Amino acid sequence: MPTVREYIAKDGRNHYADWFNRLKPLAAAKIAAIIARMAAGNTSSLKGIANGLVEWRLDWGPGIRIYVHQDSQRLDCPYRRQ
Repeated sequence: MPTVREYIAKDGRNHYADWFNRLKPLAAAKIAAIIARMAAGNTSSLKGIANGLVEWRLDWGPGIRIYVHQDSQRLDCPYRRQ
């Protein structure tokens, strides 16, 4: 099973948590479900971009993209775009 972690920047800031905490409840639930799926080993929807950076597209509402750095069995979730 992969390990899913939230990336903490060198300055101690967690950009993912800052973004996630501003989401509306339904969007937060959808994102939490995606993170749980990744943690359970379901990475089939991740698409490679470059150098270990992968993207999970959620085609819902305005469209949400979660950018993840994949390092072997570790997934770091620092990037997002809505």
